[in-house]
Amino acid sequence: MKTNKSPCRLYLLAVATSLIFSHTFVLGAPIVVYDQPSVFDSLGVGGLTAAASTNGFSPTDAFDNFSLPDAAEISRVEWQGFYAPDNANKVQDVAIRFFEDDSGMPGSLLFENIVVGGAGENLVGVKFFTPDPPTPNAPPGDVSVYDYGVDLGTSFLTQAGETYWLQIQPTVDFPPFWAWHFGSGGDLLTVQDFEGVRTLNPGTSDLAFKLVSVPLPAALPMFILSLVSLIRIERKNA
Repeated sequence: MKTNKSPCRLYLLAVATSLIFSHTFVLGAPIVVYDQPSVFDSLGVGGLTAAASTNGFSPTDAFDNFSLPDAAEISRVEWQGFYAPDNANKVQDVAIRFFEDDSGMPGSLLFENIVVGGAGENLVGVKFFTPDPPTPNAPPGDVSVYDYGVDLGTSFLTQAGETYWLQIQPTVDFPPFWAWHFGSGGDLLTVQDFEGVRTLNPGTSDLAFKLVSVPLPAALPMFILSLVSLIRIERKNA
């Protein structure tokens, strides 16, 4: 029976384990893999209402589609939105959902993450806005537009060339309305569910959002493979 273990191997195992658990490896720089920039600066305020309510009003859903040329791990979503009438700090949580495409409409739910808090609400600017149609709860007036962003925790994996639909749905105290701001660079196709009616909006506008991937360090997979090999060798010699 072998009782003598290589001091060198034991040392390497100890160092490797220490490195991993001390987070010596740093994640790669965030990469924007998809971007539909806001039209706030060029065209002013506009968007689709897209929020759930804490006080009994029917939720409104808005969706926009996208497709990536390469497979990606989506780990963060950023977007732009506004309140009507003007307000701030009303977002209590936000649901990020990805759906498969079903004949040009959102299909089965593939991913959902509900993030508690205000999603990093950050003021972009203020402009005059006339709702279409105006209502007593959302009259014409100045509105503040905000940037938002959340980390998903668990990445959403996309396949190259596949079409997906993104839904961003904050929970707010109504009123005010909350709207997902218009963007550009997509296929001018959005979908909205309002009071139980689903509407396809072809040729109108895109919605403003970014999809971000945070890659693992290039050396980490090789390091883990080497560590596994060392463990196997150590077991054989135990």
